Parts: sequence; C-alpha cells; structure tokens
Amino acid sequence: MEIDRYVLTQLLEAFVDYATVLQRELMLYQLLFQGACQAEGLTPQQIEKALERARQTQGPKIREATHAMYKDLLAKVPSIIDLLADDQTKALTFLKEWMPKGPPN
Repeated sequence: MEIDRYVLTQLLEAFVDYATVLQRELMLYQLLFQGACQAEGLTPQQIEKALERARQTQGPKIREATHAMYKDLLAKVPSIIDLLADDQTKALTFLKEWMPKGPPN
C-alpha cells in the first residue's frame, strides 16, 4: 500500500490542528485558573501543592476517562489505514470530523 504524500500531509495537518486547538483551550483555562488563585490570595507554592494533589487524586481518573474516549479511534486505526489505501478522501473526512466522546475534563 502506498499513501499519497499530499494525503499524508493533510492527515498530519489535521492532527496538528487538533493539537493547536487543545493548546489554546488549555492556555485559556490556565489563565482563568491563575486569575482565580490570585483573587483568592494563594501563593505560588500553595498553587503548586494544590496542583500536585489534583494530579495524584484526579490524574488516574482523567487517564481512564481519556483512554475510554480515544480507545474507539485507536481501535479503528488499522481500518483507517486500509481506507486510506482505498478511499483517501473518505478517510481524511472521517479523521477531520471525528470528535472524542464523553464530557471534557
């Protein structure tokens, strides 16, 4: 199976677009969180301790939730690769329109 260079470029660009949107959203939440912490008068050390507690207590739950959200897509990867060989436009449309299931974290 040979994948068209243009199609592969489009596929990678779609993933970069997702990563860019995610980074912007995370930066927005970070700014709001920092503003709320400052409004409460928390020190940087208190903020870091709270974040570490959250990583320890909520991290496993978040990993589990995100794994569940993405496992369907990961299971479809072999089919997507096969679809790229047969119908590249359809495969790219699927990937561009795919959205994770479940509530945001």
